[in-house]
Amino acid sequence: MSSIKKMKQSNYELMRIVSMCFIIFWHIIVHNIPVSVIPSGTVRIALTTVLFFVVVHVNSFVMVTGYFSLNKKSTWKKALSLLGVVWFYKVVIILGLVLTSSIEISNVSFFRELLPFDFGNYWFLNVYLVLLLLIPFLNIAISNMDEKKHKKILILMFLLFSIIPCITDQQTISNNGYTLLQFVFIYFIGAYLKKYPIEKNYHFKRWSKNKLQLFYIIGFFFCFCSNLFLYYFSFVLKDLDSSILSNIGTIISSFALNYNSPFVILQTIFYFLFFGTLNIKRKSINFIGSLTMGVYLFHDNAYFKKVLFAPFQLKKHMMTLSILPYSVLIVIIIFVCGIGVEFLRSVLTEFLKKRKIVKKIGRKINNYIENF
Repeated sequence: MSSIKKMKQSNYELMRIVSMCFIIFWHIIVHNIPVSVIPSGTVRIALTTVLFFVVVHVNSFVMVTGYFSLNKKSTWKKALSLLGVVWFYKVVIILGLVLTSSIEISNVSFFRELLPFDFGNYWFLNVYLVLLLLIPFLNIAISNMDEKKHKKILILMFLLFSIIPCITDQQTISNNGYTLLQFVFIYFIGAYLKKYPIEKNYHFKRWSKNKLQLFYIIGFFFCFCSNLFLYYFSFVLKDLDSSILSNIGTIISSFALNYNSPFVILQTIFYFLFFGTLNIKRKSINFIGSLTMGVYLFHDNAYFKKVLFAPFQLKKHMMTLSILPYSVLIVIIIFVCGIGVEFLRSVLTEFLKKRKIVKKIGRKINNYIENF
């Protein structure tokens, strides 16, 4: 019983797993199924609906970082470790593809892939690594805020990085959700939810867990349905003779699936809070959750994803609703393979860490950075 009590909670690890499956599903549709060429009908509506449902994936990973990194004074080791993992995948994948003659690549691109720094291969990791370096400074700012000031800055960020880019089509402030501005904003939300738990708020502290869960589920589906409705309504506006209404429709349709959409941000908060209410402790979930970043690096490599998805021949299935269960099967296959590869990488890394030469290099790097 004592071992169970000491076991790490699995609720947010489960969220990482679900979010990574959402990411794979998103990539299947966005990168491999040209929805625009599918005739208007049930299949197109179904695939679009899936996108609006799973769009919370990226924000949830950043939000959980804010939740668990609030009190950290240094994150450079985590950033350096993550950079090493990215380097491993880049080198192994490019060498494997070149040696098996699976792709054609220029010498410049090949040697660029051998460098530890990424050049546009993984957009999420590029922004996330910068966020990790900024976390100690963000935490200093957060620690000097009371709840009232924290709320004010969240409202200001929501206005500047979500509302204004939405209504001005990014003409005033540019943020499509793929930026550092977005990651900092979502980090502040995660930190707020950690520092001021919503279940302790006087509005909700008398609510039972079941009532909170129902509230979060309803909130999630309200944002999801509202965003989806506005998206389809935007096509009605675009068909009108009025240039103003047509322009509004264009802005709504182009912004609906951005990570900084007001509805997507609120949908992510409800999604995140729901997992926070779960009381789960499973070693298996914690283990798999710790490997999820490797799944992303495995399946979304710019060169490997073309080879990875080709055998599934998704275009042959995209005209019927069978594409949905088929895509779910692909998600499972890729997720399991990604977990397996990341597990092997982690075993190799632990083996190398125990070598004297690696320990010596590690100590020198630590001393250099700490005295920087």
